[in-house]
Formats: sequence, C-alpha cells, structure tokens
Amino acid sequence: MATKLRSILVTGSGSGIGAAICRRLASPGTGILLHALSNRAGCERIAEELRAKGAETDIMLGDLS
Repeated sequence: MATKLRSILVTGSGSGIGAAICRRLASPGTGILLHALSNRAGCERIAEELRAKGAETDIMLGDLS
C-alpha cells in the first residue's frame, strides 16, 4: 500500500518565518510547495535543506492575491 503524502503550501518560504516553518515541517512523506513573490534564490536554498531532510519540494513564484 502506498504511503499518503502530506502536502503543505508555505508562503514567504524564501526567508524568515516562512523558511523556519518549512524547516520545522520537513520530513520524509511530506511534500512542501515553497512560495515567494520573487525570491527564487532563497527558495532554492531552503528547498535543498528540505530535500536533505527527506521532504519532496517544489517552488512557485508569483502574487497569490
């Protein structure tokens, strides 16, 4: 039986509180979508940290309003 992936969207993930939330939630079996308005470099750095903890990650940039 396949393990169900827990999916999480965290806005402002490229730095600060958003990045800290991502680090706290990262674990195997967790999919995290990192979002920022334009901070791709920050999101890429955080995504690498999360992957090292076993989380699946993807990045989305843009205005969510």
